[in-house]
Amino acid sequence: LVNNAGIVDSGPITEFSEAAWDQIFAVNTKGIFLMSKAAIPHLRVAENASIVNTASIAGKKGMQNMAAYCGSKFAAIGITQSMAMELATDKIRVNAICPGIVGTAMWLDHLMPKNNAASDSPVDFSTRAAQLIPMGEPQTADDMADAVLYLARASAVTGIALTIAGGMEMN
Repeated sequence: LVNNAGIVDSGPITEFSEAAWDQIFAVNTKGIFLMSKAAIPHLRVAENASIVNTASIAGKKGMQNMAAYCGSKFAAIGITQSMAMELATDKIRVNAICPGIVGTAMWLDHLMPKNNAASDSPVDFSTRAAQLIPMGEPQTADDMADAVLYLARASAVTGIALTIAGGMEMN
């Protein structure tokens, strides 16, 4: 199972609506719970069963004006770790990927326009990515697919949140 649904919104916490907050948590967090709950009975009888959740680098470090999104992705990592512990005896592995900056609609249509609107020096996506990513380039959907495939196949790996972000998080 790959839980990959996600939405984003951003803004100062004092201006953020409760409805927007609830929607982000409903998709980014509750979606993992509901899909996993439905799949677990089937995964218990499958061989090499695996759940991979999509979290985010924003689930590992807070970001300004991103409280709801960051909170939902921190929660996704917590759910991943909790399910990994709970399902280990059933031989179901549970992991998460934590994308950094990927050239998706989430970045191109939402985050970049908001970043540029708040900036005295608007930049394009590639320039912004190069400013934030030590390796200088945004990640791709193929990078995420490779990480998901690795976690789906790695029979001795469970409970991790794998960051794919060109060095934005190092530990």
